[in-house]
Amino acid sequence: MTDRDVTDLELARALDEILPKGRDVLRRAMGVEQHECDQLAARLHRGRSQVARDLADLIDTASLRPEFRQQLVRVLDGLEAADH
Repeated sequence: MTDRDVTDLELARALDEILPKGRDVLRRAMGVEQHECDQLAARLHRGRSQVARDLADLIDTASLRPEFRQQLVRVLDGLEAADH
């Protein structure tokens, strides 16, 4: 998903598959310094689960592509609002 532009709907569907705890990790990662994002992504890449590696890929892509980071934050905010 992260090697091409995705629509908000595609991203929302993918994020909806992630447990709220995982989405919270993403949300927090979007608000920290770059080196902290890199450290978190590295730890997640070493994870055994595909979900952890998927989260790491999203964080890495958001670090490299500011427009994707903004989209990710926007879609995460929309999912959070829908959860409440």
